[in-house]
Amino acid sequence: MTAVATLSTAAATDVPSLRTVGKVLLAIAVGVWFLVIAELAARKVAN
Repeated sequence: MTAVATLSTAAATDVPSLRTVGKVLLAIAVGVWFLVIAELAARKVAN
């Protein structure tokens, strides 16, 4: 949610540095979700 809020604020205020921060936060969030999905898949295969 923080990434989306930062990207929305960057678009509304036209501050390029906020756009960069928002993209970095979004990339981190997506990466964490991939790790969660991989862990869930690994647990399902192990059972």
